[in-house]
Amino acid sequence: MKIFLFIRTFLLFMTPLLLLGCVTSNVQQKNTLLVEQLNQLSLKVHSLEQQNQGLEQKNLENDRVIAQIEDELADLKVKQEAQTKLVLDQLAKAKPAEIAVKLTNKNIQKALQTAGYDVGPVDGKIGVKTREAITAFQRTNNLNPDGIVGGTTWEKLQTHLTKAEE
Repeated sequence: MKIFLFIRTFLLFMTPLLLLGCVTSNVQQKNTLLVEQLNQLSLKVHSLEQQNQGLEQKNLENDRVIAQIEDELADLKVKQEAQTKLVLDQLAKAKPAEIAVKLTNKNIQKALQTAGYDVGPVDGKIGVKTREAITAFQRTNNLNPDGIVGGTTWEKLQTHLTKAEE
């Protein structure tokens, strides 16, 4: 019976201590796990902060580029307005005879006739006579005698057409 009492007393005193040791061990494990999770979160936060800094830097660079483009656009708008005003002023001052005439085969033939070149009948068809007249006109006016009415040839040739219509 003494042994039984001894064991019973021993268990009564030791059980809470053993349980306390298990609880302490579990708390330490949980604390260790929480510390590890906290460290992982800290690393993630640091990584996100670095990404954020990189994005903020790119945003600043983009803002600078946008500001530069906006400045260039404003300058171009000012130049465009000035150019438009200049053209409108020139058109307002231009006499009707100075306004460009539409480039058509008939107008080419009429202008060449007025300038004194033989184009044959004015029928709107560029035939051999019209082509020879174009080449002769180009030679007379120190232009490339290629027989083609381009911008420079037409610029000089249309003045004769305008005179014919006055």
